[in-house]
Amino acid sequence: MVLAGQFASQEELQRFQTEARLAANLRHAHIVSIHDVGEHNEQAYFSMQYIEGQSLAELVRDEPIEPRRAAQYLATIADAVHYAHEKSTLHRDLKPANILLDSDDQPHITDFGLARQIQTDQQLTASGAILGTPSYMSPEQAMGKCERIDRTTDVYSLGATLYNLLTGRPPFQGDGPLDTLRQVANDRPTSPRRINEQIPRDLENICLKCLEKESSARYATARELADDLRRFLRGEPVQARPIRFAAHALRWSRQHPWRVLVAALMLGGLAWGIEGYMQAAHLDDLDRLDIPYVVQPQDGRLTTRLGDKVTVVYEGIADVHLMSRSSGNFTGRGGQQHSVQMKGRGVRNHGTNGPPGISSLTVNGHQLRLFDHGRKLLVASSKGGGQTYFLGSHRHLTIIVAADGSHRVRRTPLK
Repeated sequence: MVLAGQFASQEELQRFQTEARLAANLRHAHIVSIHDVGEHNEQAYFSMQYIEGQSLAELVRDEPIEPRRAAQYLATIADAVHYAHEKSTLHRDLKPANILLDSDDQPHITDFGLARQIQTDQQLTASGAILGTPSYMSPEQAMGKCERIDRTTDVYSLGATLYNLLTGRPPFQGDGPLDTLRQVANDRPTSPRRINEQIPRDLENICLKCLEKESSARYATARELADDLRRFLRGEPVQARPIRFAAHALRWSRQHPWRVLVAALMLGGLAWGIEGYMQAAHLDDLDRLDIPYVVQPQDGRLTTRLGDKVTVVYEGIADVHLMSRSSGNFTGRGGQQHSVQMKGRGVRNHGTNGPPGISSLTVNGHQLRLFDHGRKLLVASSKGGGQTYFLGSHRHLTIIVAADGSHRVRRTPLK
């Protein structure tokens, strides 16, 4: 009878009548039968088949059941659910408490109070409403996306029921209903084998296939689920396969594009910081390199040669007088002010034509630096930014730095 009796709302009465009408049309050995529907003293009622036994929820209250037994129950239940779907009926509230075991240890589905007919406009669930049991409902139910509810919605709940039988707990169980709904919509279930290592891997794969967030990744029908469970019971290869990390990551990124964007920006910033740190560490080490150098002003240019691999020509520096120190300011004949800094062992005391030891040279803010043990050259503009050249890829590099701080490169390739 309706629990609220004479105080039942119109919606409660309509749900009660819907359950009676839909369940009465289902004649299956593993669906609780409806015998009679009517009213008594202005109270609606229907009479149904009596199942003497316990529910699956009571069966696993203390501990999970043996995996093969769980698979046998679910294969039988999935057959019954497929029959209901063929009769255009979705259950929408499948869970261990709504599956009863009779005296012969056979399961029976009951409680079609949230059932609805497939492909009809008469729905008791308004758009955006969330009905069902949070721990066993599908992501589309948890998010109130009623237009996406179909046969795979019941397949998901069958998978959640199997998960409970195998582990002794539902796949998601938060601190409250809202927290549970959030987990259902966004989180991946913990691997059943991490909770119960006795679960065969094929059976775990079957369970997790049912629990996919995207309905298209689940079994398309309850019959397919039943067939795969029976393959497992016969020791045959199952269709379910473990979802690889890359596939999970792709599906998650499609569901959370903004989180992916934020993560990418954070990782990019972290990588940039690490690169800067590593490059600075390289430069500190490379101050100890022994690389011959020559700095030579001539015809309005300042030419620097580093070993036999690199020549740097600074243009627009007219009539430069020879330097006598490793750093300082100097004035060209036209009155231009220039600054030059060299860094490296042996530079400080030997001026522009000293012994081996230079690793960096800065002219008017434009930097030339060797790093990675002399194998790479960094040319950094005075306006910001820079470019790295791999010396081992060329016989010789000539870097021509213009007066405006830009630079161009002439490469002599290896033969």
